[in-house]
Amino acid sequence: MNMGQCLRRSLVGLLLLCASLLSGGATSLARDSKPAVAPGMSPRTDGQTVVWQAENPGDSFDIYAMTVGATSGTIVAGGPSDQFTPDVSGDRVVWVEGDPLTNAFDIKGISLSTMTPFTVAATAASETAPAISGSWVVWVSSGPDSSGLWQSTLLARDLSTSNAPLTLDVAPYNTSTGSPGVDRPVIDGDRVVWVDETQETTHSVHWKLMTKGLSEANPTQITEGYYNNGGPGAYLGPLQRPGYDLHGDLLVYSANYNVYLVDLASGQATRLAGIANPGWLPGQNPTIYGRYIFWQDYSYTGDAIGLGNNARGSLIRTDLVGYDLNTGAEIEFPVTTNTGAEIEFPVTTNTGTNSNPQVRGAELVYTRTDPAHPESSEIHAVPVAQVLPTAPEQNPGTTSPNWIYFPPTGHYLAFGFKNFWAASGGLPVFGYPLTGEYREGGYTVQFTERQRFEYHPEFAGTPYETELGRLGYESAAGAGLLTSAPFQPLPANTTSDANCTFFAETGHRLCAGFKAYWQSHGLEFGDAGISYRESLALFGYPLSEEFVDPASGLVVQYFERARFEYHTGNAEPYKILLTRLGADDIAARGW
Repeated sequence: MNMGQCLRRSLVGLLLLCASLLSGGATSLARDSKPAVAPGMSPRTDGQTVVWQAENPGDSFDIYAMTVGATSGTIVAGGPSDQFTPDVSGDRVVWVEGDPLTNAFDIKGISLSTMTPFTVAATAASETAPAISGSWVVWVSSGPDSSGLWQSTLLARDLSTSNAPLTLDVAPYNTSTGSPGVDRPVIDGDRVVWVDETQETTHSVHWKLMTKGLSEANPTQITEGYYNNGGPGAYLGPLQRPGYDLHGDLLVYSANYNVYLVDLASGQATRLAGIANPGWLPGQNPTIYGRYIFWQDYSYTGDAIGLGNNARGSLIRTDLVGYDLNTGAEIEFPVTTNTGAEIEFPVTTNTGTNSNPQVRGAELVYTRTDPAHPESSEIHAVPVAQVLPTAPEQNPGTTSPNWIYFPPTGHYLAFGFKNFWAASGGLPVFGYPLTGEYREGGYTVQFTERQRFEYHPEFAGTPYETELGRLGYESAAGAGLLTSAPFQPLPANTTSDANCTFFAETGHRLCAGFKAYWQSHGLEFGDAGISYRESLALFGYPLSEEFVDPASGLVVQYFERARFEYHTGNAEPYKILLTRLGADDIAARGW
Protein backbone atom coordinates (compact mmCIF):
# COMPACT_ATOMS: atom_id res chain seq x y z
CA MET A 1 0.00 0.00 0.00
CA ASN A 2 1.35 3.45 -0.86
CA MET A 3 0.46 6.74 0.76
CA GLY A 4 -1.76 7.76 -2.13
CA GLN A 5 -3.84 4.64 -1.66
CA CYS A 6 -4.07 5.32 2.06
CA LEU A 7 -5.18 8.92 1.62
CA ARG A 8 -7.72 8.12 -1.05
CA ARG A 9 -9.55 5.91 1.42
CA SER A 10 -10.25 9.02 3.54
CA LEU A 11 -11.16 7.15 6.73
CA VAL A 12 -11.28 8.15 10.38
CA GLY A 13 -7.86 8.00 11.99
CA LEU A 14 -6.43 7.10 8.61
CA LEU A 15 -3.02 8.65 8.93
CA LEU A 16 -2.01 6.68 11.99
CA LEU A 17 -3.11 3.46 10.32
CA CYS A 18 -1.23 4.31 7.13
CA ALA A 19 1.84 5.29 9.15
CA SER A 20 1.73 1.89 10.78
CA LEU A 21 1.44 0.10 7.46
CA LEU A 22 4.06 2.13 5.67
CA SER A 23 6.60 1.93 8.47
CA GLY A 24 6.54 -1.84 8.54
CA GLY A 25 3.82 -2.23 11.17
CA ALA A 26 4.92 0.23 13.84
CA THR A 27 2.50 -0.93 16.49
CA SER A 28 3.56 1.99 18.68
CA LEU A 29 1.28 4.11 16.52
CA ALA A 30 -1.78 2.05 17.47
CA ARG A 31 -4.28 4.28 19.26
CA ASP A 32 -5.51 3.31 22.72
CA SER A 33 -2.99 0.57 23.44
CA LYS A 34 -3.51 0.98 27.20
CA PRO A 35 -3.51 -2.20 29.30
CA ALA A 36 -6.83 -3.93 29.84
CA VAL A 37 -8.55 -3.81 33.20
CA ALA A 38 -9.14 -7.57 33.30
CA PRO A 39 -10.19 -10.58 31.22
CA GLY A 40 -13.92 -10.60 30.65
CA MET A 41 -16.79 -9.26 28.59
CA SER A 42 -20.09 -7.32 28.73
CA PRO A 43 -18.77 -4.28 30.61
CA ARG A 44 -21.21 -1.63 31.84
CA THR A 45 -20.73 1.57 33.76
CA ASP A 46 -22.74 4.36 35.35
CA GLY A 47 -19.74 6.70 35.24
CA GLN A 48 -18.72 5.85 38.82
CA THR A 49 -18.47 2.05 38.79
CA VAL A 50 -17.53 -0.48 36.11
CA VAL A 51 -19.02 -4.00 36.16
CA TRP A 52 -18.42 -6.99 33.88
CA GLN A 53 -18.57 -10.76 33.66
CA ALA A 54 -15.53 -13.03 33.61
CA GLU A 55 -15.08 -16.77 33.36
CA ASN A 56 -13.85 -18.55 36.48
CA PRO A 57 -11.80 -21.78 36.65
CA GLY A 58 -15.03 -23.77 36.90
CA ASP A 59 -16.08 -22.63 33.42
CA SER A 60 -18.94 -20.52 34.72
CA PHE A 61 -19.13 -16.72 34.81
CA ASP A 62 -18.84 -14.41 37.81
CA ILE A 63 -19.59 -10.69 38.17
CA TYR A 64 -16.83 -8.20 38.98
CA ALA A 65 -16.94 -4.52 39.89
CA MET A 66 -14.44 -1.71 40.35
CA THR A 67 -14.51 2.02 41.00
CA VAL A 68 -13.81 4.13 37.93
CA GLY A 69 -10.09 4.87 37.80
CA ALA A 70 -9.04 1.65 39.53
CA THR A 71 -6.84 -0.85 37.73
CA SER A 72 -8.52 -4.06 38.87
CA GLY A 73 -11.85 -5.29 40.17
CA THR A 74 -13.26 -7.54 42.89
CA ILE A 75 -15.84 -10.27 42.61
CA VAL A 76 -19.37 -9.29 43.70
CA ALA A 77 -21.26 -12.41 42.58
CA GLY A 78 -19.95 -15.93 42.06
CA GLY A 79 -20.62 -19.56 42.70
CA PRO A 80 -21.54 -22.70 40.80
CA SER A 81 -24.24 -20.94 38.76
CA ASP A 82 -23.55 -18.61 35.86
CA GLN A 83 -23.75 -14.86 36.49
CA PHE A 84 -23.78 -12.68 33.37
CA THR A 85 -25.00 -9.50 31.57
CA PRO A 86 -24.56 -7.16 34.55
CA ASP A 87 -25.59 -3.52 34.80
CA VAL A 88 -24.96 -0.87 37.44
CA SER A 89 -26.54 2.33 38.72
CA GLY A 90 -25.29 4.02 41.85
CA ASP A 91 -25.09 1.56 44.73
CA ARG A 92 -26.86 -1.29 42.89
CA VAL A 93 -25.57 -3.95 40.53
CA VAL A 94 -27.99 -6.34 38.81
CA TRP A 95 -27.34 -9.39 36.63
CA VAL A 96 -28.74 -12.68 35.35
CA GLU A 97 -28.13 -15.80 37.42
CA GLY A 98 -28.92 -19.34 36.39
CA ASP A 99 -28.06 -22.46 34.45
CA PRO A 100 -27.84 -22.24 30.63
CA LEU A 101 -28.41 -26.00 30.36
CA THR A 102 -31.87 -25.79 31.97
CA ASN A 103 -32.76 -22.28 30.71
CA ALA A 104 -33.66 -21.32 34.30
CA PHE A 105 -32.63 -17.73 34.91
CA ASP A 106 -33.42 -15.15 37.60
CA ILE A 107 -32.50 -11.48 38.02
CA LYS A 108 -30.34 -10.94 41.08
CA GLY A 109 -28.62 -7.89 42.54
CA ILE A 110 -26.36 -6.56 45.26
CA SER A 111 -25.86 -3.32 47.17
CA LEU A 112 -22.20 -2.36 46.75
CA SER A 113 -22.00 -0.32 49.95
CA THR A 114 -23.17 -3.15 52.20
CA MET A 115 -22.65 -6.15 49.89
CA THR A 116 -26.24 -7.13 50.65
CA PRO A 117 -27.75 -9.34 47.93
CA PHE A 118 -31.33 -9.04 46.73
CA THR A 119 -33.62 -10.65 44.19
CA VAL A 120 -35.27 -8.63 41.43
CA ALA A 121 -37.22 -11.46 39.78
CA ALA A 122 -37.32 -15.22 40.39
CA THR A 123 -40.20 -17.05 38.69
CA ALA A 124 -40.86 -20.12 36.61
CA ALA A 125 -40.19 -17.97 33.53
CA SER A 126 -36.73 -17.25 32.15
CA GLU A 127 -35.75 -13.79 33.45
CA THR A 128 -32.95 -12.17 31.39
CA ALA A 129 -31.48 -8.96 29.95
CA PRO A 130 -31.61 -6.56 32.93
CA ALA A 131 -30.92 -2.84 32.75
CA ILE A 132 -31.01 -0.40 35.66
CA SER A 133 -31.36 3.36 36.12
CA GLY A 134 -31.75 4.73 39.63
CA SER A 135 -34.15 2.44 41.47
CA TRP A 136 -35.82 1.09 38.30
CA VAL A 137 -34.85 -2.23 36.75
CA VAL A 138 -36.23 -3.42 33.42
CA TRP A 139 -35.79 -6.93 32.03
CA VAL A 140 -37.24 -9.56 29.71
CA SER A 141 -39.35 -12.42 31.05
CA SER A 142 -39.87 -15.32 28.64
CA GLY A 143 -42.06 -18.38 29.07
CA PRO A 144 -45.38 -20.00 28.20
CA ASP A 145 -48.60 -18.06 28.56
CA SER A 146 -51.81 -19.48 30.03
CA SER A 147 -52.48 -21.43 26.84
CA GLY A 148 -48.99 -22.85 26.70
CA LEU A 149 -47.69 -20.65 23.87
CA TRP A 150 -44.33 -18.94 24.36
CA GLN A 151 -44.21 -15.19 24.86
CA SER A 152 -41.71 -12.51 25.83
CA THR A 153 -42.72 -9.78 28.27
CA LEU A 154 -40.85 -6.58 29.07
CA LEU A 155 -41.16 -5.82 32.77
CA ALA A 156 -40.09 -2.96 35.04
CA ARG A 157 -39.76 -2.88 38.82
CA ASP A 158 -39.10 -0.06 41.27
CA LEU A 159 -36.62 -1.44 43.82
CA SER A 160 -37.52 1.30 46.30
CA THR A 161 -41.02 -0.15 46.73
CA SER A 162 -42.61 -3.57 47.13
CA ASN A 163 -44.96 -2.98 44.19
CA ALA A 164 -45.47 -5.67 41.57
CA PRO A 165 -43.59 -5.22 38.28
CA LEU A 166 -45.09 -3.09 35.51
CA THR A 167 -45.72 -4.72 32.13
CA LEU A 168 -44.31 -2.48 29.37
CA ASP A 169 -44.68 -4.78 26.36
CA VAL A 170 -45.83 -8.29 25.48
CA ALA A 171 -44.63 -10.16 22.38
CA PRO A 172 -46.94 -13.19 22.01
CA TYR A 173 -46.23 -16.19 19.81
CA ASN A 174 -47.70 -15.95 16.29
CA THR A 175 -48.21 -19.29 14.58
CA SER A 176 -48.01 -17.76 11.10
CA THR A 177 -44.78 -15.80 11.54
CA GLY A 178 -42.74 -17.58 14.18
CA SER A 179 -41.37 -17.02 17.66
CA PRO A 180 -41.17 -13.53 19.18
CA GLY A 181 -38.36 -11.82 21.00
CA VAL A 182 -37.69 -8.74 23.08
CA ASP A 183 -34.06 -7.60 22.96
CA ARG A 184 -32.25 -6.26 26.02
CA PRO A 185 -33.83 -2.96 27.02
CA VAL A 186 -32.06 0.31 27.79
CA ILE A 187 -33.38 2.64 30.50
CA ASP A 188 -32.46 6.23 31.34
CA GLY A 189 -34.54 7.90 34.03
CA ASP A 190 -38.14 6.91 33.34
CA ARG A 191 -37.74 6.12 29.62
CA VAL A 192 -37.13 2.67 28.19
CA VAL A 193 -36.05 1.65 24.69
CA TRP A 194 -36.07 -1.90 23.32
CA VAL A 195 -36.54 -3.98 20.16
CA ASP A 196 -39.33 -6.42 19.32
CA GLU A 197 -38.30 -9.16 16.86
CA THR A 198 -40.35 -11.61 14.81
CA GLN A 199 -39.00 -14.36 12.54
CA GLU A 200 -41.12 -13.71 9.44
CA THR A 201 -39.49 -16.09 6.95
CA THR A 202 -36.80 -18.76 7.14
CA HIS A 203 -33.96 -16.22 7.17
CA SER A 204 -35.64 -12.85 7.66
CA VAL A 205 -36.27 -11.23 11.05
CA HIS A 206 -38.58 -8.22 11.32
CA TRP A 207 -37.64 -5.82 14.11
CA LYS A 208 -39.32 -2.75 15.61
CA LEU A 209 -37.49 -0.19 17.74
CA MET A 210 -39.83 0.81 20.56
CA THR A 211 -39.87 3.33 23.41
CA LYS A 212 -42.10 3.98 26.39
CA GLY A 213 -42.06 6.23 29.42
CA LEU A 214 -42.80 4.35 32.63
CA SER A 215 -45.90 6.49 33.19
CA GLU A 216 -47.12 6.32 29.58
CA ALA A 217 -50.03 4.09 28.63
CA ASN A 218 -48.68 2.69 25.37
CA PRO A 219 -45.31 2.22 23.70
CA THR A 220 -44.31 4.18 20.60
CA GLN A 221 -42.61 2.67 17.56
CA ILE A 222 -39.58 4.66 16.44
CA THR A 223 -38.64 2.72 13.33
CA GLU A 224 -38.52 -0.82 11.93
CA GLY A 225 -36.55 -2.99 9.54
CA TYR A 226 -35.26 -6.45 8.71
CA TYR A 227 -32.05 -8.41 9.13
CA ASN A 228 -30.85 -11.74 7.78
CA ASN A 229 -30.10 -14.43 10.35
CA GLY A 230 -29.25 -17.32 8.02
CA GLY A 231 -28.72 -18.40 4.44
CA PRO A 232 -26.92 -16.43 1.69
CA GLY A 233 -25.38 -13.20 2.92
CA ALA A 234 -25.91 -14.12 6.57
CA TYR A 235 -22.43 -12.87 7.48
CA LEU A 236 -23.81 -9.34 7.19
CA GLY A 237 -26.71 -10.11 9.54
CA PRO A 238 -24.94 -8.99 12.73
CA LEU A 239 -24.32 -5.59 11.15
CA GLN A 240 -27.94 -5.26 10.08
CA ARG A 241 -29.26 -6.09 13.53
CA PRO A 242 -30.11 -2.94 15.50
CA GLY A 243 -28.06 -1.65 18.41
CA TYR A 244 -29.26 1.29 20.52
CA ASP A 245 -28.74 3.52 23.54
CA LEU A 246 -30.52 6.40 25.24
CA HIS A 247 -29.69 9.52 27.21
CA GLY A 248 -32.48 11.95 28.04
CA ASP A 249 -34.43 12.73 24.88
CA LEU A 250 -31.61 11.63 22.58
CA LEU A 251 -31.62 8.10 21.18
CA VAL A 252 -28.89 6.58 19.02
CA TYR A 253 -29.35 3.38 17.07
CA SER A 254 -27.69 1.40 14.30
CA ALA A 255 -29.49 -0.55 11.59
CA ASN A 256 -28.45 -1.86 8.18
CA TYR A 257 -24.88 -0.58 8.74
CA ASN A 258 -25.99 3.03 9.44
CA VAL A 259 -25.89 5.00 12.71
CA TYR A 260 -28.74 7.39 13.50
CA LEU A 261 -29.49 10.01 16.14
CA VAL A 262 -33.14 10.66 17.06
CA ASP A 263 -34.46 13.55 19.12
CA LEU A 264 -37.43 11.91 20.85
CA ALA A 265 -38.87 15.31 21.77
CA SER A 266 -39.14 16.44 18.14
CA GLY A 267 -39.08 13.09 16.33
CA GLN A 268 -36.34 14.31 14.02
CA ALA A 269 -33.56 11.93 12.94
CA THR A 270 -30.01 12.41 11.67
CA ARG A 271 -27.81 9.83 10.00
CA LEU A 272 -24.35 10.14 11.53
CA ALA A 273 -22.45 7.46 9.63
CA GLY A 274 -22.98 4.46 7.40
CA ILE A 275 -22.64 2.86 4.02
CA ALA A 276 -24.24 5.82 2.23
CA ASN A 277 -21.25 7.95 3.20
CA PRO A 278 -18.11 8.15 1.06
CA GLY A 279 -15.61 5.50 2.05
CA TRP A 280 -18.07 2.82 3.25
CA LEU A 281 -18.23 3.39 7.02
CA PRO A 282 -20.63 0.79 8.43
CA GLY A 283 -21.35 1.32 12.11
CA GLN A 284 -22.98 -0.69 14.88
CA ASN A 285 -23.86 -0.61 18.59
CA PRO A 286 -23.79 3.13 19.29
CA THR A 287 -23.81 4.53 22.82
CA ILE A 288 -24.52 8.08 24.02
CA TYR A 289 -24.06 10.23 27.08
CA GLY A 290 -24.25 14.01 26.98
CA ARG A 291 -22.44 15.43 23.97
CA TYR A 292 -20.50 12.28 23.03
CA ILE A 293 -21.51 9.27 20.96
CA PHE A 294 -19.36 6.20 20.31
CA TRP A 295 -19.88 3.21 18.03
CA GLN A 296 -18.17 0.27 16.38
CA ASP A 297 -16.61 1.22 13.06
CA TYR A 298 -15.89 -1.33 10.33
CA SER A 299 -14.12 1.05 7.98
CA TYR A 300 -10.85 -0.83 8.13
CA THR A 301 -12.38 -3.92 6.53
CA GLY A 302 -12.54 -1.73 3.41
CA ASP A 303 -15.82 -2.31 1.60
CA ALA A 304 -18.59 -4.83 1.02
CA ILE A 305 -16.05 -7.29 -0.37
CA GLY A 306 -13.93 -6.76 2.71
CA LEU A 307 -16.88 -7.53 4.93
CA GLY A 308 -17.36 -10.72 2.94
CA ASN A 309 -13.73 -11.59 3.56
CA ASN A 310 -14.36 -10.83 7.21
CA ALA A 311 -16.80 -13.74 7.31
CA ARG A 312 -14.07 -15.96 5.87
CA GLY A 313 -11.64 -14.86 8.58
CA SER A 314 -9.19 -12.66 6.66
CA LEU A 315 -10.31 -9.26 8.00
CA ILE A 316 -11.73 -9.16 11.49
CA ARG A 317 -10.51 -5.92 13.08
CA THR A 318 -13.11 -3.50 14.42
CA ASP A 319 -12.33 -0.02 15.73
CA LEU A 320 -14.30 2.46 17.79
CA VAL A 321 -15.00 6.04 16.77
CA GLY A 322 -16.41 8.97 18.71
CA TYR A 323 -18.69 11.81 17.70
CA ASP A 324 -19.06 15.20 19.37
CA LEU A 325 -22.56 16.70 19.27
CA ASN A 326 -21.40 20.00 20.73
CA THR A 327 -20.34 21.51 17.41
CA GLY A 328 -22.41 24.68 17.19
CA ALA A 329 -24.36 24.93 13.96
CA GLU A 330 -22.81 21.87 12.37
CA ILE A 331 -25.72 19.69 13.49
CA GLU A 332 -29.07 21.29 14.16
CA PHE A 333 -32.59 19.94 14.61
CA PRO A 334 -34.75 19.51 12.65
CA VAL A 335 -32.57 17.48 10.30
CA THR A 336 -33.87 14.53 8.32
CA THR A 337 -30.63 13.21 6.86
CA ASN A 338 -26.94 13.92 6.93
CA THR A 339 -24.18 12.76 4.62
CA GLY A 340 -21.48 12.26 7.23
CA ALA A 341 -20.35 12.84 10.77
CA GLU A 342 -19.22 16.42 11.31
CA ILE A 343 -16.91 15.80 14.27
CA GLU A 344 -15.78 12.18 14.27
CA PHE A 345 -12.57 10.98 15.90
CA PRO A 346 -10.76 7.66 16.32
CA VAL A 347 -10.95 6.02 19.74
CA THR A 348 -9.14 2.81 18.89
CA THR A 349 -7.01 2.14 15.81
CA ASN A 350 -5.30 -1.08 14.83
CA THR A 351 -5.72 -2.73 18.25
CA GLY A 352 -7.94 -5.75 17.51
CA THR A 353 -11.70 -6.23 17.59
CA ASN A 354 -13.28 -3.58 19.81
CA SER A 355 -17.00 -3.96 20.48
CA ASN A 356 -20.04 -3.21 22.62
CA PRO A 357 -19.04 0.26 23.86
CA GLN A 358 -20.98 2.01 26.61
CA VAL A 359 -20.44 5.56 27.83
CA ARG A 360 -21.86 7.00 31.04
CA GLY A 361 -20.67 10.11 32.81
CA ALA A 362 -17.06 10.67 31.77
CA GLU A 363 -16.19 6.97 31.35
CA LEU A 364 -16.16 4.73 28.27
CA VAL A 365 -16.06 0.93 28.55
CA TYR A 366 -15.84 -1.73 25.86
CA THR A 367 -14.64 -5.26 25.07
CA ARG A 368 -11.50 -6.02 23.07
CA THR A 369 -10.72 -9.36 21.42
CA ASP A 370 -7.49 -10.42 19.74
CA PRO A 371 -8.42 -11.73 16.26
CA ALA A 372 -5.77 -14.44 16.65
CA HIS A 373 -7.41 -15.62 19.90
CA PRO A 374 -11.17 -14.95 19.60
CA GLU A 375 -11.87 -17.17 22.61
CA SER A 376 -10.22 -14.56 24.87
CA SER A 377 -11.60 -11.09 25.56
CA GLU A 378 -10.66 -8.25 27.88
CA ILE A 379 -12.32 -5.27 29.47
CA HIS A 380 -11.20 -1.73 28.73
CA ALA A 381 -12.30 1.31 30.73
CA VAL A 382 -11.00 4.74 29.81
CA PRO A 383 -11.99 8.34 30.65
CA VAL A 384 -13.63 10.09 27.70
CA ALA A 385 -11.03 12.86 27.99
CA GLN A 386 -8.36 10.30 27.10
CA VAL A 387 -9.95 9.39 23.76
CA LEU A 388 -10.73 12.91 22.49
CA PRO A 389 -8.63 14.28 19.60
CA THR A 390 -6.63 16.33 22.11
CA ALA A 391 -5.61 13.30 24.21
CA PRO A 392 -1.80 12.87 24.08
CA GLU A 393 -0.53 10.01 21.93
CA GLN A 394 2.19 7.54 22.74
CA ASN A 395 5.75 8.47 21.82
CA PRO A 396 7.03 5.62 19.63
CA GLY A 397 10.57 6.15 20.84
CA THR A 398 11.81 5.85 17.25
CA THR A 399 12.55 8.31 14.47
CA SER A 400 11.13 8.30 10.96
CA PRO A 401 11.16 10.66 7.98
CA ASN A 402 7.41 10.15 7.81
CA TRP A 403 6.44 11.79 11.10
CA ILE A 404 7.53 14.19 13.83
CA TYR A 405 6.50 13.63 17.44
CA PHE A 406 6.19 16.74 19.63
CA PRO A 407 6.67 15.97 23.35
CA PRO A 408 5.34 19.40 24.50
CA THR A 409 1.84 18.47 23.28
CA GLY A 410 2.10 14.70 22.82
CA HIS A 411 1.03 14.67 19.17
CA TYR A 412 2.38 13.75 15.76
CA LEU A 413 2.52 15.49 12.44
CA ALA A 414 2.91 12.89 9.73
CA PHE A 415 3.16 12.47 5.97
CA GLY A 416 1.25 15.18 4.09
CA PHE A 417 0.46 17.35 7.11
CA LYS A 418 4.04 17.05 8.37
CA ASN A 419 5.45 18.07 4.98
CA PHE A 420 2.96 20.93 4.69
CA TRP A 421 3.82 22.22 8.18
CA ALA A 422 7.56 22.12 7.52
CA ALA A 423 7.41 23.72 4.05
CA SER A 424 4.98 26.52 4.88
CA GLY A 425 6.29 28.14 8.04
CA GLY A 426 6.69 25.46 10.71
CA LEU A 427 6.55 26.38 14.37
CA PRO A 428 6.42 30.21 14.08
CA VAL A 429 3.46 30.16 11.69
CA PHE A 430 1.49 27.11 12.86
CA GLY A 431 2.73 26.18 16.32
CA TYR A 432 2.68 22.68 17.80
CA PRO A 433 -0.02 20.13 16.89
CA LEU A 434 -2.80 20.09 19.50
CA THR A 435 -4.79 17.09 18.24
CA GLY A 436 -4.37 13.89 16.34
CA GLU A 437 -6.07 13.50 12.99
CA TYR A 438 -9.84 13.04 12.93
CA ARG A 439 -12.81 13.77 10.67
CA GLU A 440 -14.63 17.09 10.69
CA GLY A 441 -17.04 18.35 8.07
CA GLY A 442 -16.34 15.29 5.94
CA TYR A 443 -12.56 15.84 5.82
CA THR A 444 -9.54 14.55 7.71
CA VAL A 445 -8.31 17.47 9.85
CA GLN A 446 -5.73 18.26 12.52
CA PHE A 447 -5.40 21.31 14.77
CA THR A 448 -2.18 23.13 15.52
CA GLU A 449 -1.87 26.05 17.91
CA ARG A 450 -2.68 28.57 15.18
CA GLN A 451 -4.46 26.61 12.45
CA ARG A 452 -6.60 23.71 11.33
CA PHE A 453 -5.14 21.54 8.57
CA GLU A 454 -7.67 19.98 6.20
CA TYR A 455 -6.92 17.15 3.78
CA HIS A 456 -8.86 17.53 0.50
CA PRO A 457 -8.57 14.31 -1.56
CA GLU A 458 -10.44 15.98 -4.43
CA PHE A 459 -7.34 18.15 -4.95
CA ALA A 460 -4.80 15.33 -4.63
CA GLY A 461 -1.59 16.11 -6.52
CA THR A 462 -2.20 19.89 -6.48
CA PRO A 463 -0.97 22.61 -4.09
CA TYR A 464 -4.45 22.60 -2.53
CA GLU A 465 -4.36 18.99 -1.33
CA THR A 466 -3.89 20.40 2.18
CA GLU A 467 -5.87 23.53 2.97
CA LEU A 468 -6.19 25.70 6.05
CA GLY A 469 -9.33 26.39 8.04
CA ARG A 470 -10.87 29.87 7.96
CA LEU A 471 -10.12 30.32 11.64
CA GLY A 472 -9.80 34.10 11.40
CA TYR A 473 -13.32 34.38 10.07
CA GLU A 474 -14.67 31.77 12.48
CA SER A 475 -13.04 33.52 15.45
CA ALA A 476 -14.39 36.95 14.46
CA ALA A 477 -17.85 35.55 13.83
CA GLY A 478 -17.87 33.68 17.14
CA ALA A 479 -16.89 36.86 18.99
CA GLY A 480 -19.63 38.87 17.25
CA LEU A 481 -17.11 41.21 15.59
CA LEU A 482 -18.30 41.03 11.98
CA THR A 483 -20.77 43.89 12.50
CA SER A 484 -18.28 46.08 14.40
CA ALA A 485 -16.74 49.20 12.84
CA PRO A 486 -13.28 47.76 11.95
CA PHE A 487 -14.98 45.04 9.85
CA GLN A 488 -17.09 47.39 7.75
CA PRO A 489 -15.76 47.64 4.15
CA LEU A 490 -14.13 50.86 2.98
CA PRO A 491 -15.52 52.66 -0.09
CA ALA A 492 -15.04 50.70 -3.29
CA ASN A 493 -12.97 53.51 -4.81
CA THR A 494 -10.30 53.29 -2.08
CA THR A 495 -6.88 53.08 -3.72
CA SER A 496 -3.60 51.40 -2.86
CA ASP A 497 -0.38 53.33 -2.19
CA ALA A 498 3.21 52.60 -1.24
CA ASN A 499 2.26 51.90 2.36
CA CYS A 500 -1.09 50.13 1.98
CA THR A 501 -2.64 47.63 -0.42
CA PHE A 502 -6.42 47.78 -0.86
CA PHE A 503 -8.23 44.47 -1.39
CA ALA A 504 -11.42 45.12 -3.31
CA GLU A 505 -12.55 41.54 -2.63
CA THR A 506 -13.23 42.37 1.04
CA GLY A 507 -12.99 46.16 1.08
CA HIS A 508 -10.04 46.35 3.48
CA ARG A 509 -6.42 47.55 3.47
CA LEU A 510 -3.21 45.85 4.46
CA CYS A 511 -0.58 48.33 5.62
CA ALA A 512 2.96 48.82 6.93
CA GLY A 513 4.35 46.07 9.15
CA PHE A 514 1.33 43.79 8.76
CA LYS A 515 1.66 44.13 4.98
CA ALA A 516 5.36 43.24 5.12
CA TYR A 517 4.62 40.18 7.27
CA TRP A 518 1.79 39.03 4.99
CA GLN A 519 4.01 39.33 1.92
CA SER A 520 6.98 37.56 3.53
CA HIS A 521 5.09 34.38 4.46
CA GLY A 522 3.17 31.94 2.32
CA LEU A 523 2.44 28.34 1.49
CA GLU A 524 4.97 26.51 -0.65
CA PHE A 525 3.60 26.20 -4.19
CA GLY A 526 7.00 26.15 -5.87
CA ASP A 527 6.83 29.80 -7.00
CA ALA A 528 9.93 31.98 -7.09
CA GLY A 529 10.30 33.68 -3.71
CA ILE A 530 6.98 34.11 -1.94
CA SER A 531 4.24 34.89 -4.42
CA TYR A 532 0.95 36.71 -3.91
CA ARG A 533 -1.01 33.48 -4.30
CA GLU A 534 1.17 31.73 -1.70
CA SER A 535 0.58 34.49 0.86
CA LEU A 536 -3.11 34.54 0.03
CA ALA A 537 -3.38 30.78 0.49
CA LEU A 538 -1.74 31.03 3.92
CA PHE A 539 -3.56 34.00 5.41
CA GLY A 540 -6.47 34.83 3.10
CA TYR A 541 -7.88 38.31 2.50
CA PRO A 542 -8.04 40.91 5.27
CA LEU A 543 -11.44 40.93 6.97
CA SER A 544 -10.92 44.08 9.02
CA GLU A 545 -8.81 47.19 9.35
CA GLU A 546 -6.17 47.42 12.05
CA PHE A 547 -7.68 48.18 15.46
CA VAL A 548 -6.84 47.98 19.14
CA ASP A 549 -8.19 44.81 20.71
CA PRO A 550 -9.84 45.93 23.97
CA ALA A 551 -9.12 42.59 25.66
CA SER A 552 -5.35 42.52 25.06
CA GLY A 553 -4.56 46.15 24.26
CA LEU A 554 -2.70 44.99 21.13
CA VAL A 555 -3.07 46.35 17.61
CA VAL A 556 -4.60 43.48 15.65
CA GLN A 557 -6.01 42.73 12.23
CA TYR A 558 -8.19 39.81 11.16
CA PHE A 559 -7.71 37.74 8.02
CA GLU A 560 -9.67 34.81 6.72
CA ARG A 561 -7.22 32.31 8.20
CA ALA A 562 -5.33 34.27 10.86
CA ARG A 563 -5.20 37.23 13.23
CA PHE A 564 -2.06 39.37 13.31
CA GLU A 565 -0.91 40.93 16.60
CA TYR A 566 1.62 43.77 16.95
CA HIS A 567 3.79 43.45 20.08
CA THR A 568 5.72 46.71 20.51
CA GLY A 569 7.87 45.34 23.35
CA ASN A 570 9.19 42.35 21.40
CA ALA A 571 12.45 42.28 19.52
CA GLU A 572 12.47 41.47 15.83
CA PRO A 573 11.38 39.19 14.30
CA TYR A 574 8.78 38.71 17.04
CA LYS A 575 7.02 42.06 16.95
CA ILE A 576 4.30 40.56 14.76
CA LEU A 577 2.86 37.30 16.01
CA LEU A 578 -0.09 35.18 15.01
CA THR A 579 -2.90 34.62 17.51
CA ARG A 580 -3.25 31.01 18.72
CA LEU A 581 -6.62 30.67 17.03
CA GLY A 582 -6.36 26.90 16.92
CA ALA A 583 -5.82 26.74 20.67
CA ASP A 584 -8.72 29.16 21.20
CA ASP A 585 -10.99 26.98 19.04
CA ILE A 586 -10.03 23.82 20.94
CA ALA A 587 -10.62 25.57 24.29
CA ALA A 588 -14.05 26.75 23.15
CA ARG A 589 -14.99 23.15 22.33
CA GLY A 590 -14.16 22.05 25.85
CA TRP A 591 -11.59 19.50 24.67
